Amino acid sequence: MIADQNMDKSKNIYSLQRKYCCQNLLIAQKNINQNKQEFYNRLIDQSLVNWLNIWREYLQKYHGTKIFSLHN
Repeated sequence: MIADQNMDKSKNIYSLQRKYCCQNLLIAQKNINQNKQEFYNRLIDQSLVNWLNIWREYLQKYHGTKIFSLHN
């Protein structure tokens, strides 16, 4: 009888540990995915900015065209 009670307690503790472990893993995975997406978004944004700057410099240098500026 006592052994059965101890076994039930152990099962309950194991179930709770497993439940919280799974929840923590899901939270961690969600954070990783969010961080990855933010990283890629920043990388894409920075790449576009770099490309636009290079293109603007090219147009100014070789064609005398001012583009992407506030003043014409």
